[in-house]
Amino acid sequence: MSSFRDTSYNSNNYSEFRPEYPPSFIESIFSYHQGVFDKALDVGCGPGEATFHLARKFKNTIGTDISPGMVAQATSLKERRNVSSVSFQQSSSEDLPFIEDSSVDLVTAAECAHWFNAPKWFNEMARILKPKGTLCYFGYVDPYFVDLPLGNELYHKYVYGEDYLGPYWEEPGRSILVDLFRPIDKQIPSDLFEDVIALRGNEPGSLVLERDFQLKDYFQYLYTMSSAHKFVQQNPGKEDPIQMFRTELFERAGLEDNIFLLMFRFIRSMSSQLSSIKLDDKESQICSLLKYFCNHYNTKLRKPNEPDLQLRITGGWVRDKLLGRSSHDIDIAINTLSGESFAEKLVSFIKENHKDEVESILSSSIHKINKNPDKSKHLETCTTKLYGIDIDFVNLRNEKYTEESRIPTIDYGTPQEDALRRDATLNALFYNLTTDQIEDFTEKGLIDLKQGVLRTPLEPSKTFLDDPLRCLRLIRFASGFGFSVSEDALQAMKQPKIKEALNAKISRERIGVEIDKILVSKDPIRGLKILKDTNLLDAIFNFGDLQDAVYELNPKVRERLNQVFTISLPESATKISSLPQLIQQFPDDLKSVYSQLDLRVLYLNLLLYPFAQLRLKFSTKPTKNTRYATEMIVRDGLKYSSKDSDTVSLIVDNYQEFQHLVQRDVSTLPRSVLGMAIRKYNGQWELNLIICLLLSIFEGADSNAIERYHSTYQHIKNQDLSQVHSLRPLVDGKTLCKELGKKPGPWMKPLMDKLLVWQLDHPTEDFASYISRAKTILDETL
Repeated sequence: MSSFRDTSYNSNNYSEFRPEYPPSFIESIFSYHQGVFDKALDVGCGPGEATFHLARKFKNTIGTDISPGMVAQATSLKERRNVSSVSFQQSSSEDLPFIEDSSVDLVTAAECAHWFNAPKWFNEMARILKPKGTLCYFGYVDPYFVDLPLGNELYHKYVYGEDYLGPYWEEPGRSILVDLFRPIDKQIPSDLFEDVIALRGNEPGSLVLERDFQLKDYFQYLYTMSSAHKFVQQNPGKEDPIQMFRTELFERAGLEDNIFLLMFRFIRSMSSQLSSIKLDDKESQICSLLKYFCNHYNTKLRKPNEPDLQLRITGGWVRDKLLGRSSHDIDIAINTLSGESFAEKLVSFIKENHKDEVESILSSSIHKINKNPDKSKHLETCTTKLYGIDIDFVNLRNEKYTEESRIPTIDYGTPQEDALRRDATLNALFYNLTTDQIEDFTEKGLIDLKQGVLRTPLEPSKTFLDDPLRCLRLIRFASGFGFSVSEDALQAMKQPKIKEALNAKISRERIGVEIDKILVSKDPIRGLKILKDTNLLDAIFNFGDLQDAVYELNPKVRERLNQVFTISLPESATKISSLPQLIQQFPDDLKSVYSQLDLRVLYLNLLLYPFAQLRLKFSTKPTKNTRYATEMIVRDGLKYSSKDSDTVSLIVDNYQEFQHLVQRDVSTLPRSVLGMAIRKYNGQWELNLIICLLLSIFEGADSNAIERYHSTYQHIKNQDLSQVHSLRPLVDGKTLCKELGKKPGPWMKPLMDKLLVWQLDHPTEDFASYISRAKTILDETL
């Protein structure tokens, strides 16, 4: 470390000849970081290369270094680059008194942590970092020639040999670096830091630098090493090992200064699960056919100056395959032809070259989806079946949005433009059929998929303003895959303008579709929690197009509505988060009932209970101008079916009545009372019972709620009332009129209702008894 602190050390050469960390590497650090992007600190910053990368993301970035020469070089670069959000200060990394406690979001240490007093440094970092803050230290060791083994042999001889630079390395710093920071890692205080990830060498997920160097620049790079500087300082006029290395290499390998050799390039190596895609038999058939056609097109059909035809499988299929999931949702992106033109040429090729297999390959005709700007279709898409699998063909696209609509103007684009337009980096991965390689044009998708992070390819606020539906899509993927949404995306979702754009740009049908997918996902509670945390619940669960009319026509309940939307609705979402623990307290038979329910409707009931029994005007018409709030939210706000909205309204708005029934000793009630009470739920009495039980627990008014509801459930079963909704009158109306000698009329319904009650209480009675009872009831009413 003392070499770099020496005023004779050439910091300009350090800046010029050292390899730079590419933006994609810094983005991998951002991907890991789960806090906000307010303040960053780059300790041991040197000339500030890593510091300036941080400034692209953070509002305020500080670089510190113990060397005055490095700080001067960094400050000079700052002035030349005109970066106002960065400042540099001379300081040791273990003592930063000018940094306040819990004030820094991210600390980086590039190629310097091996010089630090680790225990003291970790304590200082823990002091200045915020909760959820990130500490990241990284570095590179030795530059290896890729295709020149002799160069690597001579490098180790002169750089580490005892007769050359070996004794001039400062220890233990160099040994720590050569050991890839393992000695430092062992000293990480477990009580101060958590979620520690170490990536080294060629281990899965590690990061490797590569770079093309002219040999003359390569040797200048070697002179920036502390051992070389120290040798020159202590041995003036003596031939130094770097010069000896150069001479022997040139003589034995026949090289010259101006030759370029591959030394460094940035490569991301993921784990084996995320590095390749394993095709099933049908996918192999499809890919082989498409490759064969591409080769045919490029050699025989391609026009002069036209780029080679390339095909990429895009989006969800790539994500799912990398996660080891099966997927038959195959979208093919084409670089030079329209979807229609490509599909037509492909079909012709199949018919000409696979005459005996046409029926097995093409199991359907081509279907063209025309341009339709109103439905976000500005380019034709063609779909067909290959080997029984649906395939969509469309051009690589570029999108431009206006403030008024989520429907973009779409034009032909590059692979990168197509990737950047997508909702999440892990949905922007491509599988190139020509190279059989995964392509990550966002440079974040693979690592985000590995870490389970949902991040927008571009700045999230702009992404969501362009198409606010992307908020719900990210939440849906979080619910379906158990992923987390990046902190910057969550913060963007909270912005009032995003909520306004969601209401202004997105149809209620599209919102309902996304909510439906969240509610049937693997973890709908996660989705509801994110909706609550981002303050989006009232933008989703409202009266839709009737919202303004409801508020205008119901002035007396406006305050109550505001309270329900802003307070009670989020409280309901919070209560729902306890559902898994509550279900574990249920008896086994109720657990079994719960596992078979329509959980979409269950979640909607639990969420919308604060609107129970609230009947509101929605129209100025003199009649039929009121509806239940719950029914309007589900039907008009989410555009669910009338069956779903009726079920939700029926259960929520009758909860108090059913709760009152359960509070009684149901074993003493007539069979008809219980039967008629559950008959109204049209076969969904079990759904109603579980929902009402949960609501009762949420209210906290009955400590014995589970016991009472379980007793009610068992009594319904014991009384053979499970199918009471399908119970038919013992005698039909026509026969009843004949037996009673009366013409059909208004008298029939009240009589039939009373007979149904009698029938429930006398399940074993016959036809004669039924008619006798009917006559008795009729006589009593006359």
